[in-house]
Amino acid sequence: MSTKDTGELLRAFTGKGSEDAFQELVARYIDLVYSVALRRVGGNAHQAQDVAQTVFIDFAGKARSLSSGVQLGGWLHRHTCFVAGNFTRTERRRQAREQVAVQMNTLSETHDACRNDVAPALDDAVDQLDDVDRTAVILRFYEQYDLRRLGAALGVGEDAAQKRVSRALDKLRELLVRRGVTLSAAALASVLASHAVLAAPLGLAQVVARKSFAKAAAGAGVIAGLLGLFTPTAMKVGFCVLVLVAAIATVKWRQGHSHTANHPELPLNEAGVGQIRAANTTGPVSLTNEPTIVTEAVEGLPANVEIIRLTILAADSGKPVPSVLVDYRGWVGKKFTGKKFTGNRDGICDVTVSRETLTDLQLTTRTDGFADTRLFWRLDRGERIPTNYTVRLDRSVSISGRVVDADNQPVEDAKVGFNPEAEPASETPPQDHKFTWI
Repeated sequence: MSTKDTGELLRAFTGKGSEDAFQELVARYIDLVYSVALRRVGGNAHQAQDVAQTVFIDFAGKARSLSSGVQLGGWLHRHTCFVAGNFTRTERRRQAREQVAVQMNTLSETHDACRNDVAPALDDAVDQLDDVDRTAVILRFYEQYDLRRLGAALGVGEDAAQKRVSRALDKLRELLVRRGVTLSAAALASVLASHAVLAAPLGLAQVVARKSFAKAAAGAGVIAGLLGLFTPTAMKVGFCVLVLVAAIATVKWRQGHSHTANHPELPLNEAGVGQIRAANTTGPVSLTNEPTIVTEAVEGLPANVEIIRLTILAADSGKPVPSVLVDYRGWVGKKFTGKKFTGNRDGICDVTVSRETLTDLQLTTRTDGFADTRLFWRLDRGERIPTNYTVRLDRSVSISGRVVDADNQPVEDAKVGFNPEAEPASETPPQDHKFTWI
């Protein structure tokens, strides 16, 4: 195995197009990606291999756009969760109503509790940790760093690295408890150490690397070849035709464009099925009367990047709600960019926005105990985003019940979809409780 670190291999691939460097990166991370995919698709080894293939194809195409300081293991973990979530939903749609629980069969028989309880929820919970804690868990247990190496990666000493891992494990254990999985911190560490990363099938790394590299190279070659076919005159004519077609398509699209049709079904928090929470949408949504003024540029930021400061309060008490996850989705036409921000202990969350070509902006708060609340602005219709906005969160309402078949017999391990729609009369833009699937 190469002695080069991940950063050197990544630079060799992105800078020189080195296939050897790419193969080495795949070999280093294939077990991590395959293990996460295997859990997310319910233990189906063939589907997990398909997900792993897709993840590394995406990585080959996006590697040059990654920041120089990226923690590759963390990026691959999150992207695997995202790809596996989309893959699982596609399979469910194809099978229509046939939703069966697939038992994981790759974990050791001596760890039944881990297999039945921890495994399905593990990566979901890891993905919900903040960036600092998730990085500590990924490096320690998925990439199997010792404390000395972990401390060097995090820029702290060994003792501080140990404390950071312990703190991350406590937060991870709390997330699992909310899903009905109870483990001590020591037991959770043992499960992670033994089952976070499993061995991928023999030869999968070589197959994935070869196909991913070939597809990325073919895409670049096709584009270069097509460009080579055009003379300067032909390129000018083609460009004019392309602009005309795009203009006509834009007019037609906007004529038939509606709020619902504009945005396809959103991923399940980019991390699969979460807890069911119902928003109280029977009454009007609480809003502030803050002026809606265009955000001014902040000193030190690029000219096209601005900040929206969200103050997140509980609607019933007016007290700050700490550590709220804010899911960012910014659209340019039908393409969107997804990001995640986390509020501080005082309920303040600064969201950076690039509005150079932004047409739509959606911010959704997600935190336990409160209904998911969506903020939605249509910049292409002249709506303005405020510099400061106070979000007042309604308490969530629990829904429980029994799932039975046609003979009124209980159905075990049923998965329930939840798709709330706010009453139009109760909506007070830009804030509402309308979203798609949990």
